[in-house]
Amino acid sequence: MYKLTWPEIESYLKNCDIVIFPVGSNEQHGKHIAEDNDAFTSLQIAKKVAERTGVLVAPALPFGYSSHHMKFPGTISLSFDTLVNVYKEVCKCLLHHGFKKIVIFNGHGGNTNAITQAQREIREETGCIIYSIMVFPTEKGFGSGSLKILKQEGGGGHACEMETSVGLCLGQRILLDKAEK
Repeated sequence: MYKLTWPEIESYLKNCDIVIFPVGSNEQHGKHIAEDNDAFTSLQIAKKVAERTGVLVAPALPFGYSSHHMKFPGTISLSFDTLVNVYKEVCKCLLHHGFKKIVIFNGHGGNTNAITQAQREIREETGCIIYSIMVFPTEKGFGSGSLKILKQEGGGGHACEMETSVGLCLGQRILLDKAEK
């Protein structure tokens, strides 16, 4: 969607009403992963899903709730209320244009509560259900088997082996040779 003209989007909507909305954050990921990793990952995974399904991808929201990372230069964090309102405004615009199934692809754990709040408010205000999925493995969902392996090896967590591996696989800028400096 973010690379199409409005007539192309209008034509798409005649046949399909699904759109993926990738969201992430801009925050530190150790000394080796670029700060846009969460937004980058959600967008890249959304693109891969789009290639296989033909579903459109909305522009990625690169900022999230990352106040706990503000001591690191380059972090950009929105307040909780602002983030909830941004999610709501974007989703309401998509609904207005005829998208009936919006799936938020979340690449940052700090966004989860704001997404849940926005989903609840949109449902109360419009009756529409907005879906969401965490693009990184979760204990009870997508990729849970990989987390079991990481726990056995003593790994896991922010900017860990899993997040670094996913970033490498997707083409993220990762500085493995400078990670310990």
